[in-house]
Amino acid sequence: MKIILTQNTPNLGSTGDVKEVSTGYAHNYLIKKGLAKIATKETINILQKKKEKEDTDSAKNIDNIKKLANKIKTVKLKLISKANDQGKLFAGIDAKSICDELKKQNNLIVNKETLEFKSPIKQVGEHEITFKLKKIESKFKIEIKTK
Repeated sequence: MKIILTQNTPNLGSTGDVKEVSTGYAHNYLIKKGLAKIATKETINILQKKKEKEDTDSAKNIDNIKKLANKIKTVKLKLISKANDQGKLFAGIDAKSICDELKKQNNLIVNKETLEFKSPIKQVGEHEITFKLKKIESKFKIEIKTK
């Protein structure tokens, strides 16, 4: 019997997969638990159209991410913060602060989870930050000066 999985199922497949299973397994377990539904020509066609739309949306999304990454490459943020005589900042600059400055200075909206650096920046000078989203990576620089 052909079924379409409605949820990820261990040892069988992931959501949207069309599988051939025994009738008893399909009716007594998969369909009863809501893990699958019977695959008819109509449901298979609906599933194919849905996958095509998701692929198209995914391609558009990747294009938008690439455009954002290219814009971010050209950015050079300038931040002013208080520091001691040795150039150590009194308050570290974290991902949220950088996202806020990207929005304020360059009108770019990015999520703090897309910025990669080990710990808050605590030193005056120039630093490189990595933007990474869906395997697309871009680097930009921030310059921190004292007041």
